[in-house]
Amino acid sequence: MKKSITITTLTLLILILVVTMVACNPDTPGNNNDGNGGNNAPCTHADANYDEKCDTCGVNVDVVRTIANAEEWDNAIALNKSNNYMLKTTLVFSGNYSPAGSDTVITFDGVTKKWETKYFDFGENGEKEYTEKDDHMSITTKVDNKYYHYYKSDPVERWSEVDQEYYDNFIQNITCAVFGFFEQFTFNATTGQYEAETIVDSDDITYTNVKVAFVNGVMTGLSWCQTGAAEPIVVEITHGGVETIEYPEIVIN
Repeated sequence: MKKSITITTLTLLILILVVTMVACNPDTPGNNNDGNGGNNAPCTHADANYDEKCDTCGVNVDVVRTIANAEEWDNAIALNKSNNYMLKTTLVFSGNYSPAGSDTVITFDGVTKKWETKYFDFGENGEKEYTEKDDHMSITTKVDNKYYHYYKSDPVERWSEVDQEYYDNFIQNITCAVFGFFEQFTFNATTGQYEAETIVDSDDITYTNVKVAFVNGVMTGLSWCQTGAAEPIVVEITHGGVETIEYPEIVIN
């Protein structure tokens, strides 16, 4: 009896292993139905979070890093092709200023966009110590056919009604080093990025050593150097994973 149980258990383990191994074949994409209720057909190489790996089996996915034209460029820079994302960036000021820098996090859950900036000084051990000085948070959201903007920076806290253009362009000033400058960039096939030595925007702000990366028409990376900053500014961009953003009750004063 013990021998029978052992053989049955071993057989079951082998069957599970076989199904697992054939559940996703990265070389032959297709559907995931074998006609017997199983899931032994190959995956379709979905890459919803643009990390260059198949969401199902993890193999590397071929990507296109080039942009066709200026319109596609600006759509990607404005993140119009992604309905869920997070941008993180740190700015360290040059000189002996207090606060010494700021962390900014921008999130979008598909409807609501949230911008948070927190300022910090460096402690004796070199670690960030957040000051809460001048910290601010902004939110834009859509309810029915109307758009709203929330702003909080002690002691100010208010809601206001805005238009769609404001809502659409809410994060553009963090990407203004590249927005509208398609013709001034050159694609570097070695690094897989678009690069420009110098960009001067409409406010006469100069950006140097500007680099921007795309995966299949979506912006996935951005960096530049800017006067007044002690270090290069790197915007970390991830797609997917942002849960529903909560916000205070909308009250228009």
